[in-house]
This record gives sequence, C-alpha cells and structure tokens, in this order.
Amino acid sequence: MMSNPEVRRLASRAAANLVAVAAISAIFGLKAYINEHTPLAQKRDSGAPAFQLSKLP
Repeated sequence: MMSNPEVRRLASRAAANLVAVAAISAIFGLKAYINEHTPLAQKRDSGAPAFQLSKLP
C-alpha cells in the first residue's frame, strides 16, 4: 500500500506530529490537574515575583 517513499515519509511525519501534540497536551493537562488539586496551604509562595525588575535589596 505504501511503497512510495514520499507517502511513507509524509505518514511518518504526520505520526510524529500527532505524538508530539499528544505529549504536549498531556503535560499541560497534568499541570492543570495538579494545580487545581493542590491545596492553597501547600502551594509555595516566596513573596517575590518570578521576574523582579527592581533593584535587589
């Protein structure tokens, strides 16, 4: 069925892209799930923003 090298290459790229999208979706989904189910008391709050633009003390 897929004896043409161009068709095989295209199918391989499509499969790789599908796997990449599934992996990225799973990562962001897991992150959202963890953030949603983490109690507020356990969330880390250092009090300083992640990117501090002012001078350091």
